[in-house]
Amino acid sequence: MNSLIDKIQILLFRYRKSSLFLCLVIGAFLVYFASSLKLEEDIMDLLPLEEESVRSYSEVLKNFQKSNHLVFMVQMTGADTNEATLINSVDELANQLRNSSWVERVFARWDAGDMMDALNVLRTFRADLFTAEDEALLTNLLTPEAIDNRLAGWKRLLIETPSPFLSQLFKTDPLGIDTFLTNKLERARTKNSDMVISNGYLFSADNRSIILTAKPVIKDTDSNKGMLLVNDINRIIADIKTINPDINIAWLSGHRFAVHNASTIKRDITVTVSISLTAITLLCLLIFKRKHYFVMALIPAFFGILAASAVTALTLPGISAIVLGMGGVLIGIVVDFGIHVLFRADQLKKSELTQYNILKMVSGIRTPLLLCAVTTLSAFLILSASSFPGYSQLGKFSVIGIIVSVLFVLFILPLLISQKDNKNTAVLNLTALMDIFQKTTQKSRTSLMVFSLGLTLIALPGLFKIEFDGDVEKLNMVSPSIEQDMNTLRSTFPSLMNSAYIIARANDQETLFQRGEQIENWLAAHKDSAGIQSYTSLAGILPSGKIRLANRNRWEHFWNSHKKTSLITDLTEIVTKHGLRSSFLTSQIEKLPGTMPDLDLTKILTQPLLEQMISSQLSTGRHHSTLLIRFSLSNMSEINNFGSKLKEDVPFAFAASGKSFVSKILELILSEFVKLGSLALFSTILLLSIYTGNLFRTIRFFLPLAQAIIFTFGFMGWFNIPLNLMAVLVIIFVFGLVVDYSLFLGHASFRSQNEVSHAGSAVTVSALTTLFGIGALLFARHPALHNIGFTALLGIGSGFLFVMINYAWVWSRDKT
Repeated sequence: MNSLIDKIQILLFRYRKSSLFLCLVIGAFLVYFASSLKLEEDIMDLLPLEEESVRSYSEVLKNFQKSNHLVFMVQMTGADTNEATLINSVDELANQLRNSSWVERVFARWDAGDMMDALNVLRTFRADLFTAEDEALLTNLLTPEAIDNRLAGWKRLLIETPSPFLSQLFKTDPLGIDTFLTNKLERARTKNSDMVISNGYLFSADNRSIILTAKPVIKDTDSNKGMLLVNDINRIIADIKTINPDINIAWLSGHRFAVHNASTIKRDITVTVSISLTAITLLCLLIFKRKHYFVMALIPAFFGILAASAVTALTLPGISAIVLGMGGVLIGIVVDFGIHVLFRADQLKKSELTQYNILKMVSGIRTPLLLCAVTTLSAFLILSASSFPGYSQLGKFSVIGIIVSVLFVLFILPLLISQKDNKNTAVLNLTALMDIFQKTTQKSRTSLMVFSLGLTLIALPGLFKIEFDGDVEKLNMVSPSIEQDMNTLRSTFPSLMNSAYIIARANDQETLFQRGEQIENWLAAHKDSAGIQSYTSLAGILPSGKIRLANRNRWEHFWNSHKKTSLITDLTEIVTKHGLRSSFLTSQIEKLPGTMPDLDLTKILTQPLLEQMISSQLSTGRHHSTLLIRFSLSNMSEINNFGSKLKEDVPFAFAASGKSFVSKILELILSEFVKLGSLALFSTILLLSIYTGNLFRTIRFFLPLAQAIIFTFGFMGWFNIPLNLMAVLVIIFVFGLVVDYSLFLGHASFRSQNEVSHAGSAVTVSALTTLFGIGALLFARHPALHNIGFTALLGIGSGFLFVMINYAWVWSRDKT
């Protein structure tokens, strides 16, 4: 292997200019292909969608756009309890939202006119909707006593409260024949136990708050336009509150979260990059004689990122933006490889920068470099097989990037080292400091060992306190104003903020409608035993074909000639009693059962109110359709038991909620962490064993990593710092670096004391640059970035410390 590498390196040096030009051309092609890489911004794309619970909840958020709607709560906060003031503020907010360019539709109230229009549409297809339950209801409504009472009520109402709307309603359905259609609309409408409908508005239980929603014209992932939307809505709210200071308006939407996250991340990137670049630049100016060498060390990493991005763009439809950002950090491992090459080159005199010496220098660190690459690649190969798409994407991306970067370090980077380089004196002579460190530590081995073991033993109990946080929403940045509005909405309308859903899928709508009927039957049968407070259902207005056929036959049979004759006779007698015209009522009965067109979903969806109801519960995709049934339990902590019972009785249905989703993600993260961590540790130990061929030396290499693992997790456990989705990735990255430090320094200790000085200095540079780079994230406000920075800083810092202490204890005794 070495012989082949040597031959390739000599050949490249022979055609140095051509090789560099070819590399430049390849880089241009990589830039071209990488520019077409599509980024996915949804954090749900990081989760394992083959897991039913995750896929189902993700589908709720995506297909039904729960996070894309705007939710407003208008609340009276002062002493004024005048309901008219509250309603006026709601109407003003609704009007201003409608007049803005950001909102497609506003749902402020259940307007009587909309209800009438919806009933008129359903009336066209009532034959298909007439169930046995409806038949029993209608039979009771059409008894002589019921008709008498109803007409008496109508007469009294029309005299006392005459209005065009009531007159129209009386003319349309004087006998209440279409009452069963009204009931179906009620069952299809989303209801909450803490909401009261009054005059069409959705009031809170204390009548001091009203909920309204709006459908925006832009997606919540569009942070650029979202900024304008948020600013405009905040302006509207400020104007309304200026007019009425006793009114408070709390509102939430995915746009608001996205905008705040985007602005926070931009600020964090500016601050952290400035801090890290400043610190790294100062460090390099202090330790490098040839100041441009550090820039050269970055080239392999950038080349690897380009290659990984280009391959990903050509082979995958897209990649998570978070994964790409993490991949860029993880490829930073390869910067260490370039630093090891260039730091040693920096120690050579100008006259020593010959082809022979450069190749000899690279050959001297080739073994640990390749071994580090292999151990790191093994970890990411394991990651690429993860059930989490985000982890899998990151693993594949990093494998490509690391391979290309290492090849660049071995074959191209030596070509960039020139004899014409100017050489200055380093301000900070790390090699000399490393020599001093070696001499000093020889006198205090026992103290260092006690200190090392002490740190490990103190941290050890914390391992049993470590917690995992599966709430992906905590990866978002929440501002104080957003958190305040969340708490206000949660305290006033708890069911709105703690929604639960039943999801069913099918390849065609007919099968889906059948499944919806089965779920509704199950809910009705278990309403009391399962503690079900309320649920929505489209089964009443969207029955399956088999049910529709039975309903049509039932409707036609119900209005047989005998029934109509008897009803007309009763009507004539009752109408005469109340002094009303009988011809109007009897003519309506004579027209029944009337025309009976087949149910047409496209015509139903033309009515706005029905479209709102149905679109919030039915999603039609290219490959399958999804039905959503919202429900609430008297005790939401029983959601998992409820879901298990539902799944047992109705296998195609799945219950999901925000809390159960977090619980499942927590379980999956823990399982994935144990699985991936165990495989990564096993592969590392196996590779170290193969390399050393000696159990004692394997333990030497692995010991600092084991101590870093114990210390990092133990520290996090002691201080209640949970592991989340991103921290798991960072820890794998951190431990890969610790193994690299151990390998480079340990390999050098087997060769010569001079090699130890160079390797120790290079390891120190690598550790410090990484600590400065990723440690700057501690200054980030975004919780995910801050957590990444803290976890990485803790792991890398402790790992580097244990590597150096371990060297002082055992490695420094090895002689050539």
